[in-house]
Amino acid sequence: MNDSLGALIAIVVLWSILRFAFGGGNNNTGSGNAAPALNTTRSRQVPQHMVDSVKTLFPHISDASIRYDLQRSGSVEATCERILNEGGLPSPPAGFFGTAEPSTPSNAAALRAQNANRSPNGAASASASSVSTPSKSPNLISRYGLQSRIGQEDVLSTPDSRASTSSQGSPSAWATTPEARAKLLQDRKAQMILEARRKLMERQQSAAKEAAENASTDSAAAAATS
Repeated sequence: MNDSLGALIAIVVLWSILRFAFGGGNNNTGSGNAAPALNTTRSRQVPQHMVDSVKTLFPHISDASIRYDLQRSGSVEATCERILNEGGLPSPPAGFFGTAEPSTPSNAAALRAQNANRSPNGAASASASSVSTPSKSPNLISRYGLQSRIGQEDVLSTPDSRASTSSQGSPSAWATTPEARAKLLQDRKAQMILEARRKLMERQQSAAKEAAENASTDSAAAAATS
């Protein structure tokens, strides 16, 4: 009886040792593999101009959510596509960015300082860039085949057209067939893209005008002092 009990205890102790040795090693290996992936995701730096591009098109999305999704996708187009499909972006986990990410207020202050000290040549380059910058988002325009509808943006911007657009997208106008529903959703998505493009162009034109006014003011002040 004592021999059987001793053998049973020895088997249990040996099994516990083997489980601790091999099971603990697997857990440590799994955590070691997961840590580099997390560090890689966090260490991917997102340029501020990518965040600003998405923010200009979708001002209701927070900067943190935009930066978090750009870290995962690495593409402005993919992030815009997700916003159009899902209607928004998830918020990042608490403390995900840490202290390495730049803050938006400091970047805004730096941009204002650059605009204040910009020369006439800088104003000309800003106006030229404002004309060429809308071509950064035409990937969505070409993907959905909206080249022929770009000229209709002025019509879509009128109050009457907005009212008719909202009435078409209201639940009362919801189609009954799958084909009609798909077409309605496609039209609403196209309207969102065109409206976002129009707002982007308006903001860029306003920024270029402000830069030109600042440059002319600086030139007049320099001429007066000389």
